Formats: sequence, structure tokens, C-alpha cells
Amino acid sequence: YVFHEEAAPKGYVVVTDITFTVNTDGTVTVKDANGNKVVAANNQLTVTDETEYVNPTGTLRTTVKADSTVANATKAAEVTAEKAATGVEVTDTLTYEGLVPEKVYSVTGELYEVKDGQVVGTAKATATKEFTVSKEGKGEWQLAFGQVTGLEAGKTYVVYETATSKDNLVDTNKDNTPEEKHVVEHKNPGDKAQTVVVTPEVPKEKDIVISKVNLGGEEIAGAKIQINQGNKEVASWTSEAGKNHELSLLPGDYVFPPP
Repeated sequence: YVFHEEAAPKGYVVVTDITFTVNTDGTVTVKDANGNKVVAANNQLTVTDETEYVNPTGTLRTTVKADSTVANATKAAEVTAEKAATGVEVTDTLTYEGLVPEKVYSVTGELYEVKDGQVVGTAKATATKEFTVSKEGKGEWQLAFGQVTGLEAGKTYVVYETATSKDNLVDTNKDNTPEEKHVVEHKNPGDKAQTVVVTPEVPKEKDIVISKVNLGGEEIAGAKIQINQGNKEVASWTSEAGKNHELSLLPGDYVFPPP
């Protein structure tokens, strides 16, 4: 005879065909279990259904911290251009749910420049660390990038995170045996919570010395001088004998004297 199961109860795997014999004395003998869990005892045939393997799903959310500034859902973490020039301490907090309890995952974070909603070039910094999932399958991890250098003024950067299980946890061919790693990603270039912005560099004034002299190179008095930038006057004075004039100007183009 052949034991054939058309459909298994919900949450269980369908049993493949089992061949068995009913002997003349009424006892039962299994001829081919076909990989199933089958026990024949006297006149009883017991078939055990395997629980159906359910693939994990899982989600990641991240919050980046740049030095002492923490990003959130509405505002990126900001650092000054001056600070970026010396290096920024970057740490990412990952909030996870739906991972396989008590399994080890390798987490890799990558910091990319982002422009017009797309990542640009290769990662500016990378960090990898192994973490163990909590018994509940949810919790938080912190991934430290350390001191990140090379971030440029006026540019925006985003953290991408990938968590990959060390063990095979995903059953792709429905044979109830996991044969692939469980991979969960959070890669959203528009997510402010995982974004670092380096503010534009603030120009600094430079000390300038201007002299009004005669052909002999002597400072002369009485010259009314005006310095313009575009149509705007930024400085004016009257020259004095034997004395030059000092002022501070931002980098840029100026007119002396104005037309």
C-alpha cells in the first residue's frame, strides 16, 4: 500500500508517499519511508508531520551620530567644515526586529556621499561587527566607524547597513531545510535619520594693508579712498601722511578706487 497525503495541516510539511505492507498476521511493515518519520508497531502505522520551516523577514532602522550630534527622522546630523577637516566620530545605532532569536549576524555599515538622491562613488568609511540577536528577536546594536576623515564641506553623507546571518536561515526551495543566509538591509539615501551633513565652510576675513604713495614711495595725506565689492561700499577712509591703512576683507573681488 501507499500512504499519500494530499494536503498537510497549516504549519506542517506535506508527507511524501510512504510504502508499507500489511502482513498476513495483521502487523504492519514499512517498505519505504521516503525520508519521512514513520514508525510501524504491530498493526499501527504512525506518521509524524514535520513543522513547516518559516523564513525570517526582519527589518532594520538606523540612527547616526556624528560627534555629539544625533540625527532623527526630520533632521540630519550636522558637523562643521572645520570639524570635518580634523575628523568626525561616527556611530550608527541599529534598531532591529524580526531577526532569528539568538543567532549571530554580521553587520556592515558603509558611509557614502549622496547627491540628488543617489550615492556617489565608493564608501568613505566602512565598519563591520558581529552581533547576537536577543531572545525576542528585536533590540538595538551600535556600530562604531571610529574617526572618519575626508568628509568635505557642503556635502551630504548617508549610512547604509546590511545584516547577514552567519548560519543558513532561509529556505529558498521549500524543502524545509535552510540553504541561504538571512540578509536584511537598510539603504535609503533620503532617510534623514541616517544622514550626516557637513555645513559649508564659513569664509574668514583676511588682513589687508593699503598704501597711498607718491612717486617717491612716501605715504601721502588727503586721498579719499573707497573700497567697493560690486555696488556695495565695504570700507572708506582718508589717507594720512606717513601712514598706511589696515582693514579686513573676506576673500573675493573688490574695486579700488570705484569707477
